[in-house]
Amino acid sequence: MSELDPVTFLIATELLAACDISSSHRQASLTRSHAISSPTLILVAQGGANESGCSDSFEDLSRRAQRDFGADSVRVAYLDSDSPSLFDVVEDLLSRRIHRVRVLPLFLSEADLAAGDIAIEIHDLQEKYAALEIELLPAIGEDARFQRLLWQMVRERALPDWLAKTS
Repeated sequence: MSELDPVTFLIATELLAACDISSSHRQASLTRSHAISSPTLILVAQGGANESGCSDSFEDLSRRAQRDFGADSVRVAYLDSDSPSLFDVVEDLLSRRIHRVRVLPLFLSEADLAAGDIAIEIHDLQEKYAALEIELLPAIGEDARFQRLLWQMVRERALPDWLAKTS
């Protein structure tokens, strides 16, 4: 029998403890477990973008989501030199007993080389933490709404101001 990683052990002991409590406390425990298990969205950016201010924009987006949906609702991770890394964010969430994660790459396409790096990191995290539930979402640029928005922005910038306002 293989040894349980610390997160799996913690979840198993909480589940066993829930079986031993009285029914009046059981509902509170289930409510707390549901809150603990709600998925956190991790926005993954390329990183190394401090000069352009992109990482500040992603951090602002994360803070807005945390304000609206809760402290652990959205986090930002970076692949390159910026910190925190995807590993850092996932390990911090696991230490807070959050084991359900959705990863959203902030890239224009799935073909981006960085998207492959994310898949490798996710595989490594799943190997290391058996209790981790992690879902890799399609890159943001793959969404038709995002593509329409980009086209609208390109069109507005390509046309003279007077023509863009009338079309």
